[in-house]
Amino acid sequence: MWFVPGIKIGIFSTGKRASEALLEGIKKFLVRMPGFTRLRMKKDNTEQVHVAAMNVDGSISTDPNMDSVVYSYPASETGTRGVTVDVIILEEAAHIPDDIFNKVVVPTLGKNNMVLLAITTPQNPTNYFSRLTTLKHKDGTPIFLVHAVGLACAD
Repeated sequence: MWFVPGIKIGIFSTGKRASEALLEGIKKFLVRMPGFTRLRMKKDNTEQVHVAAMNVDGSISTDPNMDSVVYSYPASETGTRGVTVDVIILEEAAHIPDDIFNKVVVPTLGKNNMVLLAITTPQNPTNYFSRLTTLKHKDGTPIFLVHAVGLACAD
């Protein structure tokens, strides 16, 4: 959100406490960025942070279309439906309810250039998230580009 004016990011977490903690971490990071002033933080609550873009001359943009936004919600259907974003981050993706993925995430994936980042603790291969990472098109090519990052040592 710092380098791409107008980007909309949706973070879906396993619960309210986790989503609020993530957003607090983002705010703490932002205020440490060189040149950041509280004037750029246009909206700041437990669910959303809106940051105004900077103009070339160093002034704060007044164009609301250039505001970068991070939405951070617990993964519940009531809080997340209708959110239009460019990037979805699923925090602890293996624990996001299946119906939230199907009713909220999947429709959003139809948007051009949509990015889904799913971060999770390893689970057994039969959970919903693990099955999604191995889905293939009819021609055998993977549906998702998966970059698995594991631990340096065996279990």
